[in-house]
Amino acid sequence: MKKALKRLVWLVLLAGGVLAGLYVLGSRTAHYRAHVDIAAVPERVYAHLVEPDSIRQWVDGVVSLKLIGEARGVGTLAHMVVEDEGRQYSMTNEVLALDTNRIFSVRIVSEVFVATNTFQLEVISNATRVHQTMHTDYIGIPMRVFAPIFKTLAEQQMEADLQRLKVLAEAD
Repeated sequence: MKKALKRLVWLVLLAGGVLAGLYVLGSRTAHYRAHVDIAAVPERVYAHLVEPDSIRQWVDGVVSLKLIGEARGVGTLAHMVVEDEGRQYSMTNEVLALDTNRIFSVRIVSEVFVATNTFQLEVISNATRVHQTMHTDYIGIPMRVFAPIFKTLAEQQMEADLQRLKVLAEAD
């Protein structure tokens, strides 16, 4: 009986250590990256990055994206609703950087994370290479514990979104 209790205590301590380790790792800013080459000029690609109607076509799950106010440029705010597995999530986006046909960066704030999502366009041969980087800080214990596991899923989602962007831009 003592041996079984001792093993149980060790298992609980081990599980607690693993969860604590994941929490510590998840407390750091997560960095995600993806890229795609698109057979289109930067002007065409960039238009799809910044126009709300176009964003809904290539970013998976976006139900709505509405600008808040009339101003456009750095500081522009937008309200975005994303649906995932039947649940809707509300987010606020703020444009952080705009360099026409070169850079578009936005801060995304939700209940569970704050992220900076940046797109950089690079001309290569007869195409435009889009580099996407996302730096994410998770909020709350559950999100921080699972954050290290999200990396592969997040990057796969980014790659899938960029492939839809590619199809859309190349069809113009």
